[in-house]
Amino acid sequence: MKKILIDTNVLLDGFTVEEGNTYIILSHVNRELDKHKTYGNEELKYKTRQAVRFIEENADKFEFDIKDYEVKFDENFDDQYTDNKIVQACLDNGYSLMTNDLLLKQKAKAYDIEIIESKEIVEDDYCGYKIITPTDDELADIYEFPEVNTYNLLVNQYLVIKDKQGNEVDCFRWTGNKYTKLTEVYPNTDLLGKFKCKDIYQKAALDSLQNNSITMIRGKAGSGKSLVALSYILHQLEKGKIDKLVIFSNPFATLGSQGLGFYKGDKNQKLLQSSIGNLLMSKLGDIKQVEAMIEEGVLHLLPFSDIRGYDTGNNSAVWISEAQNLDINLMKLALQRLGEGSFMVVDGDDKTQVDSHIFAGSRNGMKRLSKIFRGEDLYGEIEFTKIYRSRVAEIADKM
Repeated sequence: MKKILIDTNVLLDGFTVEEGNTYIILSHVNRELDKHKTYGNEELKYKTRQAVRFIEENADKFEFDIKDYEVKFDENFDDQYTDNKIVQACLDNGYSLMTNDLLLKQKAKAYDIEIIESKEIVEDDYCGYKIITPTDDELADIYEFPEVNTYNLLVNQYLVIKDKQGNEVDCFRWTGNKYTKLTEVYPNTDLLGKFKCKDIYQKAALDSLQNNSITMIRGKAGSGKSLVALSYILHQLEKGKIDKLVIFSNPFATLGSQGLGFYKGDKNQKLLQSSIGNLLMSKLGDIKQVEAMIEEGVLHLLPFSDIRGYDTGNNSAVWISEAQNLDINLMKLALQRLGEGSFMVVDGDDKTQVDSHIFAGSRNGMKRLSKIFRGEDLYGEIEFTKIYRSRVAEIADKM
């Protein structure tokens, strides 16, 4: 087992803890984190909060060294300089060192201190389903013994069957007790017409919407996330299964773009001039239709700045589009608004369409939602990989 002293920059950037190691935090690191929480810029404050949460979640892997070290290893070095105190602590206790500071690494190596390179957090590849190409016997077993979880699926995870030519030919959902065929769902609405699934993954998404309180649909632009979500929600609304659609929106300028500044109007008018307004108008065809739904009280638009204290009630659909632009705290806040008997659809692309570093990596709310809720009997998740908007959009995805 190694004892590894962790520099502040490693905690802020994030790293993967490994079993068998103990990670040492010096008192000056605590002081730096406290200072960053109060006086840092917004990015630094956010990283600091995430670092503190990470330490709390992995408390059994960390030890705190509260000694104030006196620098003795070289009389020519400043005894108040933090890097020198780090080196002294390593020398006194036999600590290894993990830092992203190149100069500190070089100084530590000069005194034969072992440097441990930080391992970045591995990107999670969970997509809500497993794809198999079974033999005839294996396929027969699925039909004959559906209660045997041969492929070790989580509850509400899907099993996609491909034939030897690579075509998707069937799909099952593991309920926790057995593999079950997809629920046949055919959303047919006055506003959007009859929705026809383009592939088995869209069918699985509709199955999840039919059977779960929360469904996450992730995928690239043009893969049909929003159309699937809106078709199902409007179908439920028109059939009287729900009373209203509530949309939580976090209007954020597209990464690399120049914002247009202040928009005129009330809350709804401003939101309708943002990405959620563009989305609704593109699907429903007319701003007047959207405004009419708001007037009738069947459509509620709420920015995340206003949702604290809001309760969706017991018969609502909640839709969060562009959910990749939420951090963990905002996603948690949204989930806590959901009333018993209501359902939520979360769609977005947390891999390629995140519009700010504050929502990136392990800080992303979609990623945390997936990790916490996957395997729960009220949650389903599906990733769309095919782009259907146009051939141009499909080719552009390679840029």
